Amino acid sequence: MARPKIVSLSEAIGQIKNGDMLTFGGFTVWRRPMAAIYELIRHGKV
Repeated sequence: MARPKIVSLSEAIGQIKNGDMLTFGGFTVWRRPMAAIYELIRHGKV
């Protein structure tokens, strides 16, 4: 069985195409999805 590929957040966001629909969760205590949202903004995908 193949091991899952681990990529950086920037690489993962780079695979998202303009027009893709995303959902985010986990905004309660740790706000970890915010790093992905900030990276989407840096890539100009919003």
